[in-house]
Amino acid sequence: MEIFDELDRSLARGHTDSEGRWRGSLPSAALGPPGAGRLRARSAGDARRADAQVELPVIRFRPIELTLETDSTSVEQDSEVHLHGRLFDSTGGLGRRAVGLFAAGHHWATRLTDETGHYAVTLSVPPDLQGSFTVRARYESEGPGRPDAASAPVELLLEPHTSWSWLGLALPLLAMALLLVWGTRGRGRRSKRPPASTEDSGTPASRVSAGETRGRRRSFHDLGGLVEDSRDARPLADVRVRVLDGAALRCEVRTDEHGEFQFQSLAEGSLTLQVDADGYELSSAQLVVPHRGEWSRAHVRLRNLRWQVAEAFAPVAAGVLGSPERAATRTHRETAAASQGPLAPEVHQLAAAVERLAYGADVPERQRAASLTQRSEDVARSLQETKPADDSQS
Repeated sequence: MEIFDELDRSLARGHTDSEGRWRGSLPSAALGPPGAGRLRARSAGDARRADAQVELPVIRFRPIELTLETDSTSVEQDSEVHLHGRLFDSTGGLGRRAVGLFAAGHHWATRLTDETGHYAVTLSVPPDLQGSFTVRARYESEGPGRPDAASAPVELLLEPHTSWSWLGLALPLLAMALLLVWGTRGRGRRSKRPPASTEDSGTPASRVSAGETRGRRRSFHDLGGLVEDSRDARPLADVRVRVLDGAALRCEVRTDEHGEFQFQSLAEGSLTLQVDADGYELSSAQLVVPHRGEWSRAHVRLRNLRWQVAEAFAPVAAGVLGSPERAATRTHRETAAASQGPLAPEVHQLAAAVERLAYGADVPERQRAASLTQRSEDVARSLQETKPADDSQS
């Protein structure tokens, strides 16, 4: 007898005993990566016997471990707690996977692991918690072969505020603040506060910024800079950086492991710097060569498409759940389950699509991200328009 897998690779062979039985063992590593497969036993025929074959479906799986740690198990009420951990199996860390954090059994936050399987998050303590509470991290598998995983519980103890111990320092500072306010009251009345920028909340949008000038004369023909994630300032490696002359490509490089790029001896002209990273917004800027040195050290911030789509869904969640505060503590699935009325089917479909793009293993595509962002804006607008009618009926 000979044993084969679904790719017809020979895994083992042997001879039956006097009763026609054969027993053997296989190392699990020989069966292939996690997922569905088949094992096939085959016996070659001879002059007296025909060929014989039988198949057996199998599911190959690899155990996953998920850890959760905290810098301190005692935290003050209304303060923040720092949590971190790692998702991994026997082959190493599992990158770009969604890990959910749950406090006292309720969803607290969701974070993506980095390329090595690590994750870290700083969260505000929920105001409704008292005394001690338990925090767990959970991972829901995206397919066969890798089971779900949960971390060991971490017990956190809430302690009362210690503001009285700082009262002696707080009173002098308060007095100084009052004097400053009184002295600037007249100026404050004459000046108007600028409107809040939409970039103050959420993930900052993509942007290409020139650095400081290095001289008065336009004598610099180089172009260089740093490419970072706009949310956490993490350097982005292997990003495509192009110099375009109109629609024509002049030259192209990729960022190094530190997120840096460099062009030398560029010809004169009006050029376009284009920065293209998989899973991020496409960003560009116009420049003229030669320059005064400001483009020798450009700063490029790119917004991750996962965050763009997840944050675009936030107004939808707020419309369904009644407030941004409630929306911040609910998953996309919980939001969909809470939706009611004629827009409920659209919210269900949108939440599922956003969850797949924001937390799935595949690299998001820009066109798909733009489509989901527009859908979220349309649904949020529809929820806002139907809200007064619902209130009047109730």
